[in-house]
Amino acid sequence: MAACIIREDIRSTVYELNSYPSPNKVMDNAANDLPKSLTLFLSNVCGTKKKSDQKKCENKYLPLAHSIIRFCRPRSFISPILLGLGLYLHRNFGTKRAIDIFSNFGFCSSYTDVYVFETSSLLYPQPDVDPNSFSQFVFDNADFNISTFDGYNTFHTMGGIQCVVPTNAVLWNKRIEKVKKAVTAETISNIESVPIITYENSTNADDKIDKIFKKPGKGSTETRSYSIKNLQLQFKVELPYFLFVHAIGGCDTTSAIFQQGKIKHLKTVQAHPELHDSLLVFNNESATHEEILRAGEKYLLKLFKAPANTSTLNCHRYDVFRKTVASSKKEVKLSRLPPTVDSARQHLFRVYLQVQLWRGKILNPLDWGWEKVDKKIIPIFTKKPPATDSLLSVISCACTKSCEKNCGCKKAGMRCSIICKNCQGTSCLNQQLICDDDDDDDVELYKDGQWTTSIDEDNE
Repeated sequence: MAACIIREDIRSTVYELNSYPSPNKVMDNAANDLPKSLTLFLSNVCGTKKKSDQKKCENKYLPLAHSIIRFCRPRSFISPILLGLGLYLHRNFGTKRAIDIFSNFGFCSSYTDVYVFETSSLLYPQPDVDPNSFSQFVFDNADFNISTFDGYNTFHTMGGIQCVVPTNAVLWNKRIEKVKKAVTAETISNIESVPIITYENSTNADDKIDKIFKKPGKGSTETRSYSIKNLQLQFKVELPYFLFVHAIGGCDTTSAIFQQGKIKHLKTVQAHPELHDSLLVFNNESATHEEILRAGEKYLLKLFKAPANTSTLNCHRYDVFRKTVASSKKEVKLSRLPPTVDSARQHLFRVYLQVQLWRGKILNPLDWGWEKVDKKIIPIFTKKPPATDSLLSVISCACTKSCEKNCGCKKAGMRCSIICKNCQGTSCLNQQLICDDDDDDDVELYKDGQWTTSIDEDNE
């Protein structure tokens, strides 16, 4: 009987379907949309006698109440709570299937509802801002280059926000009008187009257009401004090597060598003018693998301050390891050693590939430090084992916790084993066995300090 009364109350309630609340009032009336009978029923089921816990009680039954109303009136009720979860899933995971699955269970709005709301929000007019307030615009680029190594169909965009102080200076006046039909991509792209204006110093015709970048201060750090023209003059000698320095120091598609930042790379180029001619090979679109390796290894030896009589990275790596063991009573951290020749080779190939992409030359990534595994392109870190079999058999750790990023076995690219002091290879996060190289089903990869398993996408 109670269920029938609640159902009829839900059906008789009138809800707003042509618009959404303004962005600053999305949750203000979430509780007001509930029929009194449903509120009374759920408050008694989930309620408490303590007044201090009444708000917690309301937070518990409010999502449940919205789910019940949506099941009774799926096309006649817009729930800000269910819509919010749908938006979260869409923006964080971008999956229509997950949204529809949760929607079928009553946990969130449908994918169609989410799409309509996001489209309506894009068309929503910008709020009025008090002219006496303070505004600052913050922009950042978002270049999606990871999956497009061929250089085609790469998506480049820039996002920006307007920060206004104080908060009450933003005047939200209108509700968000709900769109009635699908909006074309052309309409979306034309929303709030911002013209980019550049300024040229007309006092001297030879002056080039300058761009100023401003880095906001924080705490005791002062705000600083950087003139591109002044930087070009300051680093006139180093300009031909900037792409190389940026790529080898770590960017979106190339990793950084451990504890070797961009400033150190730049200082190495400045301190060794004898390297300048050889480093220009990274700008040569027809360079060979041997030329890249020869120039890159010579540079890395200078970066790691190898003696003049040391000719290879492997020799310098051994010398550094031997001296570190002899002079230190603590554990030797392998990550601090210079890279092996083979791992450096693959890194240098990826650096060359990225420099050429920036210069407009399209190369095959599979020829330059990348490989295809289960329909995915992943970096080749090395084609040789980290050490000989006899040495690998005695690598162990003494971790007292879960063998995470500081684990000696993990840093060496190995799984924990029975000879490890505490975990014995059975009670830690690094316990699984290394996959056999002949196993074609699952490919286990060690990347960025973590083990991952790449599976066939057709099985997902």
